[in-house]
Amino acid sequence: SGQQLERGEQALARYLAVDPAPAEPTHAAARWRLGMIRARQGRRDQAHAEYQAALALDPGLKGAREALEKLR
Repeated sequence: SGQQLERGEQALARYLAVDPAPAEPTHAAARWRLGMIRARQGRRDQAHAEYQAALALDPGLKGAREALEKLR
């Protein structure tokens, strides 16, 4: 929604510090969402790095691939 971006960034950083349970989102999905936050903040280089990290973890993550293409 573009609201409370800093709070979302902090929550995702905490999430990435632990291993998710099998039914929880993957670290790849968390990296993709973190990239989305950083892109909204205008931090394009950091967003790019997060999308690439997401794709390194899950090459089939369509949303991260599409977001990376939009940054180019």
